Parts: sequence; structure tokens; C-alpha cells
Amino acid sequence: MKNQKIEWKDPRTMVGGTAEGADYFPRVAVEGRLWKEIGKGNHINFTAPRRVGKSSVMKYMAKNPEAGFLCCYQNISSDSTAQEFYKRLFELVISQATDSKWKRIKEWTKSIGIEEISLSGSVKFKEKGTDYKETLMGLLGQIKDEGARIVLFLDEFPDVVKNISESTPEGKSIAKDVLQTLRSIRHDDRFKGHFTMVLAGSVGLAHIVSDIDRLAVINDLNEQHLSALIHSGESNGKPSEAERFVEHLMEGATMQIDQECRSYLLTKLGQPMPYYIQLLIEACNESLREAERAELTPEDIDRAWEKILKEHKYFADWDERLRDYFPKIYPYFLDVLSKCADQGKISIQEAFDIAKKHAVGTEYKGRIDDVLTQDGYLYEESMVYRFHSPLLQAWWKNRHPVLTKKKK
Repeated sequence: MKNQKIEWKDPRTMVGGTAEGADYFPRVAVEGRLWKEIGKGNHINFTAPRRVGKSSVMKYMAKNPEAGFLCCYQNISSDSTAQEFYKRLFELVISQATDSKWKRIKEWTKSIGIEEISLSGSVKFKEKGTDYKETLMGLLGQIKDEGARIVLFLDEFPDVVKNISESTPEGKSIAKDVLQTLRSIRHDDRFKGHFTMVLAGSVGLAHIVSDIDRLAVINDLNEQHLSALIHSGESNGKPSEAERFVEHLMEGATMQIDQECRSYLLTKLGQPMPYYIQLLIEACNESLREAERAELTPEDIDRAWEKILKEHKYFADWDERLRDYFPKIYPYFLDVLSKCADQGKISIQEAFDIAKKHAVGTEYKGRIDDVLTQDGYLYEESMVYRFHSPLLQAWWKNRHPVLTKKKK
């Protein structure tokens, strides 16, 4: 008699998207640090390696604000002009500031010719040709008078700076003006504590800005970092953060991961980054569902690992993003990453030798730190760089093999 088919329930993995609601795994420590700085009135540069979950954190905080704050999250990567960016900020702020009790702002909006404001904050002016930079500054002045405390979580901000700088021949000058305007807002006592920006992106802000203006234009931002999950083994019988994340993903799922397999999976992945944990669990789940078998084994994990490496869709973006964002210095990054993937590590001396070949100059280490480490490709330990993810390392080694010339 054939066994009854299992009614399969998948893990709550979110590969390729952001986790919200019950799927969100709280990052309590970084949430607390962010609220502490926001409470002080500080504007924040929220940094993290790619695929660690900063967008999920920002969305969660925007939807679950601390008392007294009005918050909004938005991915702003599509803005390509200064006017679009200022319009976006104006509409995001006014979407939070149109409560019926705020009579002063309502009167002000009428005085500048706004006919209609939708629930999303989209505005309709009586006359065309609105200067949104000037209008935004006027709105921020009204917010203090109302006693409001508005926080904008702006994702992919470096993309906006890059888009503006490349939009026209005058783009760099315009982008510089935007950066300086935002700095002026941050230093204006009229707005402190009433308007706060949390800026984030999947590419290092410092590197984008350094091509446009002096880094002093962003050095006043309070930098907060979201790292990979902590996995230092059990302490006092309590599971590590990475182990709790696996438990969170597997809650209610048919596939069963015992302690041995959980430890094997996390050890194999190296630094426990949420994206790669979910990627491997999802691949394991697909295999076991097809086999109609619930108990995961280390051999299943190995097979899922090999399957993932053959599917370039999970990793090609890491390569393409470097090529698209940093075309001039991409050959240097390519050589550094390829050698690191081939050897398992690369020393700072080796990076310097590669830099000489590409005429990178004295910024050879800064380039690696601002991009490859900031964005989650590599990490540095004792003057040596290694890949954050063994999965990405294995893919890169296969995609960009280091070939040596045969001696004659």
C-alpha cells in the first residue's frame, strides 16, 4: 500500500523580497540603536552588506514607530533628477503631516496654491512649475510649529545621487547641490528633532559621494551598521541569533532540521547572512518536497549547495552591479575578487600589487573598504580579506577562474 502523500508546508523564506509582518525576524539590537539616535534628532547613514536585511528592518520600524513619531519608508531608487527627489521628499512629509488637527499646515498648503492632497501625499497645485526644493523647505518650517516628529526611511539613496550626477552634463554640479542642501537641512536648528532622515542603500554612499563632492558633506551623518547574524554557539543553553533565525524560518514547516543539520548548515555557510541561509533552506525544501521526505540530512544540504551554484540568477547581480556602478575601477575589483576566490583569501599586499597593475594609486585599500567590504563581498581580518559568503566565493571562482600561463 502506497504511503499517504504528505501535505507539505514550506518554510517562511523570503528570497528576493523583504520580510514583513509575521515573516519578519526582529533585529532588536540595531532597531534600538536606530531609535536612540532618531530620538536625539540625528540623521542616519544605515549601512549593511547586501542581503543582510536592512530594507526589512527599515520597513518594520516605519510601520511600528516609537511613540510620538510619524514614519514612512520608501525605496527612492527611481528618482533621477533633483526636482523628482525634492518632490518625493515633499510628498512623503506631507503624507504624514495632513492630520486634521494640524490646522497650521492645512492653512499653509492653501496659501501656496495646493488644491488637493491624496492619502498617499500626492499633491495637485493650481499652477505648474512648482519649485519643490523651496516648497519642501517651507513645509519643514511648518512642521516644527506643529510640534511634529517625522522620520523618513529612504532606501537606495546612493542610487539617487548617482542618477542625478549622470542625468545631464551638469549632473555632478546638481548632485553636489542636493548633497549640500540636505546637509544644510540636517544642521538647521529649526528642523532638529522634527524631521529626520534614515538613508540606506545597497551600494556604499561614501564611494558615490567621493566622485561628486568632499566626504565632509556626509560626515555629519550618524553611521549605524547592520551586520550578519551572530552565531557564537549556545550560551547558557540559549541558541545563537543565527540559530533562532533558522527556527523562525522553520516554524510550522514540514521539513525538519535537527540540531546536527542546523549546525552543519550554518557552519557550511560561514558568516550567517540571512539571504544565504534562506537560499540554502529553500533549495533543501524543494528537494525534500519532491522526494516526499521531511527529515533533512547533511547530504541533502550538500546537494542543495551544488544546485544553487549552477543557478547563476542568484549571484550574477553581484558581478553586474560592480560593472554598472564602477566601470572605471571594475577591472581592479574583478582581479581582487577573482584572486581572493581562487586562494580563499587575499592579503593587503597582494591587493596593492594588483592596484599597481590597474594604476589605482594610493586609494587601493579605500576602494576595497568603501565598496567590496561595505557592500558585503569581503571582510577584513588581520590584514587579510576573505569572502563573506562561501557560496558567493565558489560561484565567483567558477565564473571568473584564475588561469595561469604554462611555462614553455
